[in-house]
Amino acid sequence: MDCSVEVKVEYPPTTTYRLIGSTTKVHITITRSAGDPLYFGAVKLEALPVMYQKQWRDAGSGGVINGALCIVVLSVAIAASLSQLRYLKSHADVAPYVSDVMLAVQFLGYGLPLITGSEALLEKVTFGSQATKPPPPSSYAAAAGTDNELYRAVGQMSRALLLAALLLTLRIGHKVRRSRARMLARSPLQPWRVPADRKVLAYSSGAPLAAFALAVALNGQAMSVEQLVALTQDLLLLPQMIGNAVWRVNCKPLAGSYYLGITAARVLPHAYDYLRPPAVDPYSDQYSDEYLQMSRPVDLVVPLVAIALALVVYVQQRWNYAIVSRMCKAEQKKLQHIF
Repeated sequence: MDCSVEVKVEYPPTTTYRLIGSTTKVHITITRSAGDPLYFGAVKLEALPVMYQKQWRDAGSGGVINGALCIVVLSVAIAASLSQLRYLKSHADVAPYVSDVMLAVQFLGYGLPLITGSEALLEKVTFGSQATKPPPPSSYAAAAGTDNELYRAVGQMSRALLLAALLLTLRIGHKVRRSRARMLARSPLQPWRVPADRKVLAYSSGAPLAAFALAVALNGQAMSVEQLVALTQDLLLLPQMIGNAVWRVNCKPLAGSYYLGITAARVLPHAYDYLRPPAVDPYSDQYSDEYLQMSRPVDLVVPLVAIALALVVYVQQRWNYAIVSRMCKAEQKKLQHIF
C-alpha cells in the first residue's frame, strides 16, 4: 500500500437528496513531488446518481411534489384569469381584440391534463433521444405501493383546479365571442372591422410546426400529443402578439396581471426542472444523463422566449396607440396629396 496516496470519498446526503444531487464523488491525490516517477495528477471521479435503499420507499413522494407544483401553477393561472375577467368587465370595448387562438390553446392545455392526468401540465419538449427519459414520479409510487391519502388528495385538488381554470377560460372566450358579435351587429356592412383569427392561426402555427419538425429530425420520432400541447402553452402569448400586429390594436386587450401571470405559470415548471437535482429511478439499473443534458437547455431557453413574448405584448399595448395614430396620419396625408 502506497501511503502517499490520499483518497477522499464524498457520499450523498440521506435526508436532502431532493435538494442536492445524489452522486458519490471520489478525489485521489498524491503527496509525492512532481519529479517522482510515481507522481500523478489529481483525479476526480463522480459516480452516476444513486439512491439509498431506505429512500426507495420515499420515491413515490415525487408524485406529491409534482402535484403540489401543479397546484401552484394552476393557482397562479386561475388568479390571472380572474384578473382578466375583471378587466374585461370594466373595459368591455377591448374584448373583441383578445385572440381566440390564444384562448383555444389555453383551453386545450387545461383540458388534456383532465383526461391524461394532471402531470401532463408539467410536460415539456426535449430535443434529443427520448429512450432514456426517466419515468414520471407517479410510476415510482405505483412500483413502491405508496397510494396514500396525501397523494390522492393532491391529485383531486389538481383536477379541481384544472376544471376551474378550464371554466374561467371558457368564460373569457364567451365574452370575446359575444363582444365580436355585437361589433358585427353595429357595422354589418363592414365585417372586416371585426377582428378575425384566421391570419393569426396561420401565422402562429409556424413556430410549433418548426419545433415539431426539429424534434422529429433530432429525436427520430414525432413528439407526443402532451409535448405538442405543452409547446403551444409555452408560446401562449404568440397568437396575441400576432393579433395585435395584424389588427393594428390601439388599446390594451390583456390586463398586465393576466399575461404576466400566465407567463409565470409556464416559467415556473421549467425553472423547477432546471434547478432541481436529477431524478433517479431506484427500480432500474440503467441510467443515462443524455435526457438531462438535452432537457436543461430547453428549461433555460423556453422561459426566456416566454418572457420575451410577454415583453413584446407589453410594448405593443403601451405604444401601439401612438404607432397606429402616426400610421393613420401618414395615410391621410397621402390621400390629401392624391386628391
